[in-house]
Amino acid sequence: MKWLVLFLLLFCSTADGAVICREGRALLPVVVSPQSSDAVKGHARQLADYLGRIGNAQFDVKEQAATAGISLEVDFDQSQPEHYTIRSDAKSVHIVGASDLAVQHAVWDLLYRLGYRQYFPTVKWEIVPRLKLIEIDLNVDERPDYRSRNVWYSYSRDAWNYDAYLKWVARNRMGGAFELNTGHAWNGIVHRHKQEFAEHPEWLALIDGKRITPNGIEKFCVSNAELRLLVVRDVLAQAKSKPTLDSISLDPSDGLGWCECEACRAIGKPSDRVVLLANDAATALERAGYNRMHIGTYAYAGHAAPPRTKPHPKIIISVATAFSDLKPDELLAGWKKVGVNEIGIREYHSVVAWDRNLPGASRGGNTNYLARTISTFHGFGARFYTSESGDSWGPHGVGHFLSSRLLWDVDEAK
Repeated sequence: MKWLVLFLLLFCSTADGAVICREGRALLPVVVSPQSSDAVKGHARQLADYLGRIGNAQFDVKEQAATAGISLEVDFDQSQPEHYTIRSDAKSVHIVGASDLAVQHAVWDLLYRLGYRQYFPTVKWEIVPRLKLIEIDLNVDERPDYRSRNVWYSYSRDAWNYDAYLKWVARNRMGGAFELNTGHAWNGIVHRHKQEFAEHPEWLALIDGKRITPNGIEKFCVSNAELRLLVVRDVLAQAKSKPTLDSISLDPSDGLGWCECEACRAIGKPSDRVVLLANDAATALERAGYNRMHIGTYAYAGHAAPPRTKPHPKIIISVATAFSDLKPDELLAGWKKVGVNEIGIREYHSVVAWDRNLPGASRGGNTNYLARTISTFHGFGARFYTSESGDSWGPHGVGHFLSSRLLWDVDEAK
């Protein structure tokens, strides 16, 4: 009798799922339509490769109409481009994503549920389980809690390590379908229009009675109508050259040095001036037909405090968690009160000047902090998250991996 029981355990399914591999033999192929994109076909080959490594088997990839098998399909939904489902029955597994990226997410999610992990971006931190029986019994419906999820290298980024980082991003569903641009941008505008700024010194901030000299940390005299027209023209030129952009940054250059002229003071605090300029640009984009494009900026340092000016609905304000006298929760509540429609977080997993890459010294190494803040920020309405870090996975890596899980599903904080 005990041999019969052992036989049943090894060779019979105990659930309603699809048995796709048993004892080193693949039982179902990976199926993709011949009309699928090259990206989806690549995801199918990668899924077959890893299923083969997990089950010690050879999984075929077939380009044909969906039949019994592990099928990958795109069913476009522009409103939720990272949405996917994984559903199984006794004879098949169906992966359906709203975009090529969503299918990629689904592939790595399926492998994760089988025990696969890519903790850090090196071969030694890639965990590929070995299973004699692979049975998939899933009814999964997934979409991320944060639309944009980035923990990026602000230092130690080079060709030799960046490909590995990008693989880690893909395998942990980081990045996102929406590319948020919020970096310091005013100095770039000055650089692109050097001659015009040389002819119009009144466009730059007035400090101690003098107009500042372009030096890479320029602040504008936002009250100047001609300056605002030039900024709008620059934004429209960016949109025209890259019409697929999700957002264009209008965040001020770093540092202090806000204009002290009476007209700028009349506009309000620096955040009012930033919002005024961003509102002009967002309105111009809308009138020019770039209806899906946003303007991104920070609530940071001198322009962190909530303004009295209501931001245009297509402006994304990313609250920085440092460089302000106000706590992030206070900033989030304040910006929401003035009617901001889209809000994000600008975090600091690691700044080498702060933590020197020492164990336990960074936010990226503080898992309690990350579990608390990522879910709390989401509760305030934050849907975009970008965090500065570096290629220092010893002290910060556990936090990087944890962040990838929490940014997709904040309930994992529990």
